[in-house]
Amino acid sequence: MIGTMRHIFDFDFILRHPDYQFIICSIDADSQYNWLDFNMSDENKKSLFLLGAQKAIKFLEGFDWEGYKKIRENLITKE
Repeated sequence: MIGTMRHIFDFDFILRHPDYQFIICSIDADSQYNWLDFNMSDENKKSLFLLGAQKAIKFLEGFDWEGYKKIRENLITKE
């Protein structure tokens, strides 16, 4: 139930702030890792960190900085 609420709040935030969809990426780690596992093994911690680093690199390689600046500029001019 808590996981469902977490996803709903994330989805609601993106709906209210659509520009954020351009600066975040999802990491599908739920099937392999439990976000409430406070006793995660060191091996799982390392592999989860590596998964996050790989996703970050992929995201940054494809990030359109100029396009994002235009989106932010349009938001500022609407206010």
